[in-house]
Amino acid sequence: MLEKLSLKSNNKTQQRQAIVDDLTMDKNILTISDSTSTVVIDKMTNLEQTVIQRWAAGANPLVQNVLEKFEIRQKERVNEINNDRQLCLHLVNILQSWLLFEQYEEQIKL
Repeated sequence: MLEKLSLKSNNKTQQRQAIVDDLTMDKNILTISDSTSTVVIDKMTNLEQTVIQRWAAGANPLVQNVLEKFEIRQKERVNEINNDRQLCLHLVNILQSWLLFEQYEEQIKL
């Protein structure tokens, strides 16, 4: 009987460790994704500013409407990426809290 309880306990511990490993991997992926988003925003902003400067330098009134739409879309894209980053950071914080909870729980068991 004690042997069965021990096996169940080991099985639960292994399952729990597998979940913790998955959460750790997900947290790392989200952290990398967040840092990648920062690089993408910087590159995108630089490229878009180059386009805006070139179009503005031409001062072509026919391009003004396109330029305005371009700037609006640029702001929308930046907002979308920032929203994704905020979600990503929020998820990382949740995962980090969960992992810390698991770590403390393991320490208590010891």
